[in-house]
Parts: sequence; structure tokens; C-alpha cells
Amino acid sequence: MYGRHMEKKLIKFLKALENRITPPPNCHHCLHYGEDDKLCLFLNIKNKFHSIFLDAGDLSKNVDLLVVEIMQLISTDTLQ
Repeated sequence: MYGRHMEKKLIKFLKALENRITPPPNCHHCLHYGEDDKLCLFLNIKNKFHSIFLDAGDLSKNVDLLVVEIMQLISTDTLQ
């Protein structure tokens, strides 16, 4: 279990991400477990879904830094 601290950090992360990368109306970005139980971020950008797998290193970063890094991925169009 992640614990309450990690839960708060993940909620803060999703809110910060949606403030910078606004999903379509009535939609949200989300986290879930993907391949090999890795934490996966699903982004809904202009009604197209993209996934980014997050590891322990990502989760240990400052929320604002992680959002900036994700925005850089988006701007270079390297998402799958």
C-alpha cells in the first residue's frame, strides 16, 4: 500500500497535470496499474489516449517537475 502521503501526492499530481493539460469536457486523466503491475498514467489529449508508465523514480520527484517532464514528452510528440 502506498499510504496516505502517497495518495495525497498522486491526487496533487493529477490536479496539477489537469491544470496544465486540460482533458476534454467530462473527462479526466487517470492512473491505473498496467503491464507487470507498473503504475500507468492515461492522458486524454484531444480525445486521443496516451499512456506513460511511472516508476519509483518518477514518483519520488517533485510534482511540478514531473508535470513539466510529461509536458515535454507531449510537446515532442513521443507519446504512444
